[in-house]
Amino acid sequence: MRELAALVRMDRIQLMRNPTALVMILVVPFGLLLLQAYLIPGTRTPVDADGRTAIDHFAAIALLVAAMSVALTNYPASIAGYRETGMLRRLDATPAGAGRVLLSQWVVSVVCLVLAMGALCALAVWVIGVPAPENPGALVLVAALGAMSLMSLGSLIAAVAANVPIAYGSGALLFMAGLLFAGVWTPGPLMPQALRDVGSVIPPGAMTQGVFSAWFEGELPLMTVVVLIVWAIVPAAFAARLFRWR
Repeated sequence: MRELAALVRMDRIQLMRNPTALVMILVVPFGLLLLQAYLIPGTRTPVDADGRTAIDHFAAIALLVAAMSVALTNYPASIAGYRETGMLRRLDATPAGAGRVLLSQWVVSVVCLVLAMGALCALAVWVIGVPAPENPGALVLVAALGAMSLMSLGSLIAAVAANVPIAYGSGALLFMAGLLFAGVWTPGPLMPQALRDVGSVIPPGAMTQGVFSAWFEGELPLMTVVVLIVWAIVPAAFAARLFRWR
């Protein structure tokens, strides 16, 4: 337990010293939501039969963007940075173990995600005027499962990326693909059905669809939960087996 606590302290300090990571966590998702709300025309116009507007859909997407910013860019880059500088090689000679190294990053990342997602929900409801969540409990559950599934994907990158540029590049590719399947450019019913079908079985699309259902419809589809649980477990298991200290 002492080893894990020491790793968490180290990772927290490294995060606070990394302005790029803080920008990805704080600026990107908040900036996207505010941009859609106040600068992009037509986002207050209903886009579906229930009268939901584009900004309602973007509120769900903003939570995904926050999760991807942490899980697919900051987290893998941190581990890759430790590998590139030889820190992981030194930790290999200690009782830390790959599991504790990854778990420490998960702890720090989860704290960041909780703060960022909570602030995004508050911004959407209290400032932009998005309706309050219909089912807060389901919203918390699907957001947590979505974040875990994305952290699991990030673990695969973190396990093998030799340096920070490779980690950032790999994470950025997944980030951009996630935006496509989440509906950043074609939100909600405007998205082609083929993209919605593919998105429903991968973490970015499943998380966005689940968050929207819980937030605005008060429902949480069982298939969404199953998909996110599977993605939270399988890539993480592979990451633990593939983890490279050098």
